[in-house]
Amino acid sequence: MAIRELGKINSYSNNVPIKRKFEIWKEEENPEKFISPLGKMYQQTEDMRDTELVDINKIEPQYEYQGLVSVIRAPDYWRNIGSSKSRTTAQIEEGKQIISEQLKSQTPNTAVAFTDGSCLGNPGPCGGAIIYINDQEEKLKRPVSNKGSILLAELIAIKIVLDHIESFSKAQIDTLTIFSDSQTALGILTLNWKSDSYHQTINEIKGKIKNLNEHGILINLNWTPGHANIKGNDEADFLAKEAAKEAETLAVDDIVFTKQDVKKAARNSVTKKWQRRWENSNAGRHYFRFHPEVKNKVKKTSRQKKCTT
Repeated sequence: MAIRELGKINSYSNNVPIKRKFEIWKEEENPEKFISPLGKMYQQTEDMRDTELVDINKIEPQYEYQGLVSVIRAPDYWRNIGSSKSRTTAQIEEGKQIISEQLKSQTPNTAVAFTDGSCLGNPGPCGGAIIYINDQEEKLKRPVSNKGSILLAELIAIKIVLDHIESFSKAQIDTLTIFSDSQTALGILTLNWKSDSYHQTINEIKGKIKNLNEHGILINLNWTPGHANIKGNDEADFLAKEAAKEAETLAVDDIVFTKQDVKKAARNSVTKKWQRRWENSNAGRHYFRFHPEVKNKVKKTSRQKKCTT
């Protein structure tokens, strides 16, 4: 909890008084400051940085973007087609039919892009890619981060196509339809779903959409079911996996951490410290023989289970 609170403070703007005080405290050269409660909290963040490679000084800034107006709710087919893990053959066919009809309904001056993200672990190396279809098919991919998430990759994939389309004029296209298989990314961008991470990326995407709209290019964001034998999505998925592999070579120093990264790293760091103390303690050695690894939850004994049934 202490680490997460300091991470939250670090994400504030310097205009926030508590952030300014924290920055002043960090610059103090008094060694005794580390025996204070705040000092002990800060030392925990240092331990986390050493063990988990997550630095609260690199946490993304906290802010909220007030921009695009949300729609009331997601389209019904988001729920009807199911998830890729449990989707039936009938649902796959229904999804293909829906996307096929949407593609056929596009106007002549419309560009279409399928985007996808991939992550080798969560967090882990991640990348995004698009299949861009206008007069001709164009494939783009980008390694995103050595330690990112699938959501970041999905968002960056959408940003890639928006970056690409900014060089076009209204005479070339008047509408861009983006198909993404991430309901989370689309919900954040179009339905005002809450996101605790990647505020800067989300802000940039919404800003680009607003700018393109103002220049006469309408942006449509649609969901396509993933792993449903839809050509554009399947090709984007393949490219995104290639980009994620390329992301393994990216430098760790350039990573901007999110609150979720800090939360997970704090939990892992504290658990490792707890484990070391448990292994080196003189107390509870009989219990240690049966439970050498610390856990957040204690398993119930067979006797306890009988009492609760």
